[in-house]
Amino acid sequence: MPKKEMAADIAANLMTRTRDALMARDFDAFIACFHLPVTVETVDGRQEVRNRAEARTVFDGLVSAFDAQNLTWSDRRLAQTDVISDARIEFVYLAQNFRGRDPVGERYPNFCQTRRIGEEWRITYSMHAVPVAFKHRDALLGAGTPLPA
Repeated sequence: MPKKEMAADIAANLMTRTRDALMARDFDAFIACFHLPVTVETVDGRQEVRNRAEARTVFDGLVSAFDAQNLTWSDRRLAQTDVISDARIEFVYLAQNFRGRDPVGERYPNFCQTRRIGEEWRITYSMHAVPVAFKHRDALLGAGTPLPA
């Protein structure tokens, strides 16, 4: 079973890579962090994103929402990591969005389940408590198959 410190490194790596890929508008780097299908959930619902085309729609929606709000950065801080098994880690991070140097809104929590797929760790489920004021809340559910609550 991965040690807690190793799990925190894995979580921090995925948290940072997804943020950096989003900020760089690099879909290939972004999707490399996920195992499809992936379930994405917000307070508005949850969906299964089944393939690259659906993932691309979600990614493009996120980029558009960030651009529409003039968000230039998202600071992410790892809050908690749990080792569930040899092949599963769960983590919570807090996100704070910025417009230049100015924070926009409050920090909000995000939860991810990851699995080891071969030698790689990938996100298989994510839940985002994005405040309603952020347009990317809708983008997270912008493609895929709606799942029952």
